[in-house]
Amino acid sequence: MTVTGPTLLTYTGHSLGFDPAVIVGHDGHSPSSLSPGGPGQDLAVVLKNFGSSQTATGVQATLRSTDGCAHVVDSVRSYGDIAPGASANAAGFRVAVVPACTSGQALGFELLVSSSDETWLSAFVVGVSGPNLKAVGHTVHDANRYIDPGEEAEFSVKVTNFGDVPAANVSAKLRSLNEAAIEVVDSSGTFGNIGAGDTAENTMNRFRVRANAAIGVGRRFSLRIVMTGDQGFEQAWDFPVTVGKPVSTAALGPDRYGYYAYDDTDAGYSETPSYDWVEIDPAHGGSGQKLDLGNDDMALVALPFTFRFYGQDYSTVSVCDNGYVAMGSSSLAEIYNWNIPSANGPDGFVAAFWDDFRSDTLDASGVYTWDDAANSRFVIEWSRCRHVHGYRPPYIAEPQTFQVTLYDPQKVHTQTGDGALLCQYKEVYNDDTLFGNNHNFATVGIQSPDHSDGLEYTYAGRYPAAAARIGANRAIRFTTNPPDTFTAVREQQAPKNLGPGLRAVPNPATGRMVFELPELRVPARLQVFDAAGREVRRFEVAVPGSGRVFWDGLDHTGRTLGAGVYLATLTPMTGKVSIERETILVLHSGSRPGN
Repeated sequence: MTVTGPTLLTYTGHSLGFDPAVIVGHDGHSPSSLSPGGPGQDLAVVLKNFGSSQTATGVQATLRSTDGCAHVVDSVRSYGDIAPGASANAAGFRVAVVPACTSGQALGFELLVSSSDETWLSAFVVGVSGPNLKAVGHTVHDANRYIDPGEEAEFSVKVTNFGDVPAANVSAKLRSLNEAAIEVVDSSGTFGNIGAGDTAENTMNRFRVRANAAIGVGRRFSLRIVMTGDQGFEQAWDFPVTVGKPVSTAALGPDRYGYYAYDDTDAGYSETPSYDWVEIDPAHGGSGQKLDLGNDDMALVALPFTFRFYGQDYSTVSVCDNGYVAMGSSSLAEIYNWNIPSANGPDGFVAAFWDDFRSDTLDASGVYTWDDAANSRFVIEWSRCRHVHGYRPPYIAEPQTFQVTLYDPQKVHTQTGDGALLCQYKEVYNDDTLFGNNHNFATVGIQSPDHSDGLEYTYAGRYPAAAARIGANRAIRFTTNPPDTFTAVREQQAPKNLGPGLRAVPNPATGRMVFELPELRVPARLQVFDAAGREVRRFEVAVPGSGRVFWDGLDHTGRTLGAGVYLATLTPMTGKVSIERETILVLHSGSRPGN
């Protein structure tokens, strides 16, 4: 089919033109990128008529952002008539980029082009060119390099610019995400200029922090550093800080989910276990049931209660002769143990003493289970199982005996509702010592069902500072109950959603606006900032039931705000993970409160 109708107009490229009054634009930015912060930049779009005979008359274009990090402040441009084969320019569209937007991010746009006869829609992407600052380390300026419980110390942060543009005149504010645990006494720091790819530390203008005296040694809490610079950007980064130097008598953990490990050498914790062996092998006076397991085999076992593990509920477990228990149904009887967490192993497991064992040869007794209903627990025991040394003679070696106990979460409570568990060791030898032996000693610990999280007690003969060595008469409890009363912020690789994003209606507005909020479960702070990053209005939002906030278009002094780009952020005010949701707002000129 031959098309002879109106000519085709399409997007062919774009360039940037900066307002001469704006500092940016003189710093070597690529002409095909946008910079975060500031009142906005001009994005010039070139149109071409690819037709061969027909002139496009009265051409207009409307630019729209498809990305929440960019907003088109001035969206309509006229291109006039475009002859066949010709290109046309117009004044640039004014685009503002959220200050928190980082270098390398791709911003999506749609361009609706119309003439007197036809319309066309094109899409394109513009990269962000600017600083991208992240905290990569920190220094506690005292003798042991740790903030000890009850101590006040100077504190500096290492910041790296991962962007492609130098960050000029960088300053920062330090915030605690749990002020009851860690108080920021001096929150201001300066970093100066940070070149692209460079690292700086505020050693000349340090922060100062104080840790509560009641914090358990080895606890981790999160701090947030908010960084700003001459370009108008604002970037925040959360990072964990350990209180007190970990020692073997301290609790191990937490992992990101919140599990801790307490062994029988830990001092002063209510969760510290005592070694109290529960014999269930009938050959040694117990009442357990033997599992039918061959070499490198699994057995599916029904639990007498629902056991919650990393937030997921299980009614069955799979017991492996190689010293671990997988949650739910699994057939992965892995002979080689690995580190935790890793992609290896089943989807969610407890490594009581993960190594290569034989429960079906020589005088090995076997693997047993016992439902101790009177004590709300389910016990699994590897009784006198033979340790396999791989290439080391004797190939099948010494017997080892250990067990894991799962507790009914409805009877033995934790703060998250996850089940507590106890590993005990009657006679074990963690002795893979020959060069070239690929068994890596044993693995002890727990791993999440998605393999992304876990708490490793030992692997390859290595132990963290807070772990005691595995041996006879050792007991280790895994639980989500912390060693003190403070709520620590879990480390986050990426923010998790609280619910539907913050939304402003209508947007753009003419003075009066309604903020529709997520389904909050904690009090929150709603802040409105202008394009320069200054706070112009703040609302404290109580819960429950606060689903809307009305804004009359006035700043905190009662002055009517003019036309421009505004940023709204919503921050839950809680000791748990603090997550900000943001949206771009535009007030039309000539607006009046209540319109």
